[in-house]
Amino acid sequence: MVTGASSGIGEAFCRNLAKRGSNLILVARSADKLEHLAETLSCQYNVDLSCIPIDLAKVNSSQDLFDQVQDAGLSVDVLINNAGFGYWGNFEFASLQDYQNMVNLNVRSMVSLSYLFLPSMLEKQCGGIINVGSVVGYQPVPYGSVYVGTKAFVLQYSESLWGEYRQKGITVTALCPGTTKTNFFNVSIPDQQLRESRMLSMQQGQSPDFVAEVGLNQFLKGKSQAIPGKVNYLVAQASQLLLLLARSLAIRITASLFDPKKD
Repeated sequence: MVTGASSGIGEAFCRNLAKRGSNLILVARSADKLEHLAETLSCQYNVDLSCIPIDLAKVNSSQDLFDQVQDAGLSVDVLINNAGFGYWGNFEFASLQDYQNMVNLNVRSMVSLSYLFLPSMLEKQCGGIINVGSVVGYQPVPYGSVYVGTKAFVLQYSESLWGEYRQKGITVTALCPGTTKTNFFNVSIPDQQLRESRMLSMQQGQSPDFVAEVGLNQFLKGKSQAIPGKVNYLVAQASQLLLLLARSLAIRITASLFDPKKD
């Protein structure tokens, strides 16, 4: 089951898994996009696909999704918690409701779905969970405080579960990509001029297909984390070292990089 399946990394996961012969449950808000993707993948790869349109940012939606899966007689061997969104800018400029929705989607739904679907995996002593985090989860990043906080949670939570369940046949992997060519920044930076300026200053993004491939390969190897690309891996490791040596300096550096007033 893939959440946030209608575009970006989620869609790339679906294509990759269908190509590997996996039957899929596609989850996202847009029924039309899900049905179109399901029809395309079904024709291409001759796999069974089920679509469940639902907004996982809403309270109790995870239980509703679980109930729909159970009622349909479906089972989930691998859960990919990909749905999420972010916001870059001064903390006070976004609405409280936006932040609450972000925490609900990025954290609450991930924890709830993992809790609900894990028992059936334990019964079979196989399967697992991929939680999509971000390389920014390895360090504090001013101007992205709530999003970065949720992704730090994804990393620590996933690796903790990995340590708890790896000897029971269950793999939990935190996939932590860097800048990826998706519509993420269309939501996280609503102002077009600022968005284009920030994108020019960032490294060239990786493709969602590459990110999904790395995530699946590391998951199948039983790894606790997957960081696509050597540069992102080095950034994650360097940030940990810098935090250990000079935490305030690390925060000032990331603040200068992500300051929305910076040209």
